[in-house]
Amino acid sequence: MVIKAWFDALTAKQARMAAILSIEGRKRGIDVIITCRKYDYVEEVLNAFGLRYECVGYHGESTREKLLRGIERQLALLDVVRDFDVHISLTSPDAVRVAFGLGKPIIALTDTAHSYFVNKLTLPLANTVIAPAAIPMSEWARYIPSAEIDKVRAFDGGF
Repeated sequence: MVIKAWFDALTAKQARMAAILSIEGRKRGIDVIITCRKYDYVEEVLNAFGLRYECVGYHGESTREKLLRGIERQLALLDVVRDFDVHISLTSPDAVRVAFGLGKPIIALTDTAHSYFVNKLTLPLANTVIAPAAIPMSEWARYIPSAEIDKVRAFDGGF
């Protein structure tokens, strides 16, 4: 059975992670569906790895424009990503909202405890949160109900 994992890449760093997950996932029977938005060098990174992806939506500048672009993007993602088993992202609000609305499991990767608005929108909806052990659990507890704090999985990113 092939697992279909949807990864939404919003930045060039996230596109690099999507590429590695796609390459390594293929070796393990995981089909990684990649979406991104038109922003910075995201598409260039994905193209450098020769990956298939669907670019959906844009990044807004003002608070109002970010909200509008996010709503538009969520609607578009519903049409693009129709069949997946699990969603993975570095806390993409639009993708997490779509996955949650469809009742799919969500794995949130994060290393930005200071990202208040994004974390408030995404971490409570995630089934699993993967974060660096170097960031104290109390930082994640600001966003995740205490009864669910055990869904945070810390990893040691040291050498």
